[in-house]
Amino acid sequence: MTGVQTCALPIYNGGASRAWVAGPQVWAQVTPLRMERRFAAAREEMTITHHVVFRFREDVDVACRFRDGARIFRVRALEDADARRTWLRALCEEIRS
Repeated sequence: MTGVQTCALPIYNGGASRAWVAGPQVWAQVTPLRMERRFAAAREEMTITHHVVFRFREDVDVACRFRDGARIFRVRALEDADARRTWLRALCEEIRS
């Protein structure tokens, strides 16, 4: 599985364009599930479709995505899977193209 992160690419007029770039390769256990979380009023609704568990990393946050072949998973939340910073569990939504 490849980590995918967004980065700012400078453009000629002094601004920046956002692009997705490949990050580190990680071994991960992908578990399909279906879970919906609904939040109040102005908060976003989200659907969690997969758990992705891999070795703990400091450079993964909710702005990241994972790619497994043609499949893309958007990270919606992260949790320390074993409370010892050994494993990280990402609650992900598979992006359908």
